[in-house]
Amino acid sequence: MGLNYIEKFLEYLKNEKKLSNNTMQAYLSDLKQYEHFLRNNNIEITKANNTNVLMYLLNLQKLEKSTATISRHLASIRCFYEYLQRCGLINEDPTFNLKVPRKKKKQPKILEEHEINALLSLPDIKTEKGLRDKIILQVAYFTGLRVSELSELSIKNINFADKTIVINRNNTSVSLELTNETIDLINNYLNLFRKDYDENEPLFINYLGERITRQGLWKIIRSYANGIIDKPVTPQVIRNSFIANLMKDETNLQRL
Repeated sequence: MGLNYIEKFLEYLKNEKKLSNNTMQAYLSDLKQYEHFLRNNNIEITKANNTNVLMYLLNLQKLEKSTATISRHLASIRCFYEYLQRCGLINEDPTFNLKVPRKKKKQPKILEEHEINALLSLPDIKTEKGLRDKIILQVAYFTGLRVSELSELSIKNINFADKTIVINRNNTSVSLELTNETIDLINNYLNLFRKDYDENEPLFINYLGERITRQGLWKIIRSYANGIIDKPVTPQVIRNSFIANLMKDETNLQRL
């Protein structure tokens, strides 16, 4: 029965609206899928209500259809029911005031405090590489710098007197506090392994003495995380963790 209504609707589109064959096929495809869904749930197409249409849209979302595709299906169904209502075949349009359901935003991945502590404790600071990597992890976490900003750091960005990192972000000078431990680690790294350094040199260099790239930083962080943290760990995850913990601290302060 439902298909008969769809066929009449398509005849109307063809004769009255003069739609192209491609548009007609799109309507037909959308409405056939909708009718099939209703039939499987023992619902007649002329008896469907607002909830039934919403169930169908949510099912499309469950099938991971794009928002654009779901919007097109709703437009086809709405046009179909407007036709049925004009023809006196239904009393109410079940798509009235209905909108495409929004997808829930994925929560950013973060590391728990014990995972961060485990990650920060791994580098062997008795070696040049280990000390450098410890600084990378600490700076990444405690400042929330983007991976591109980490890569671009030069020694001159470190203000040892104020215990800060000074960077240029959006043409504005931004000063980010460092912990006492991080400042001490940077001092040790430069004095032990970067003697006679120039302040214009990169802060983080590879074994060739060249600035570590974004990809290089990502590999360093991943190498420490593998085996101890059962979730993907990237510079962005560390940055998310910094922001999440900062917000948590602010919330706790507000409760005091």
